[in-house]
Amino acid sequence: MMTLPDPTIVFRTRSYSAADSLVAFLLAAGVNARLVAPVNEYSQVHAGEGPVFGAVYDVCAAGCTQDDVQDLMITWQEEQTLVSASAEWFCFYCGEVLQHSVVTCPYCGKSL
Repeated sequence: MMTLPDPTIVFRTRSYSAADSLVAFLLAAGVNARLVAPVNEYSQVHAGEGPVFGAVYDVCAAGCTQDDVQDLMITWQEEQTLVSASAEWFCFYCGEVLQHSVVTCPYCGKSL
């Protein structure tokens, strides 16, 4: 199987939190992934001071096969569905369900 060229957009969304969560999930799985923030005329405006309704976030991956990324994205989407259907605490970055409210995710180590 051929690996993805550097970089290849594997996911596009208007939700920053979804894009950031997928990047964390892919990184944890060993995929070279990154979030590409939108660049537009409002990119120099501070948060809360300009329109963001048209913002689109891209998740790029490299150095892996398309099948690997697709399988991981299916798993990530299933986890997101489970988390959104539950009233449990979860990590916004990796999507793991937490036993209680914590300051740092015990799975990915990011601050919540």
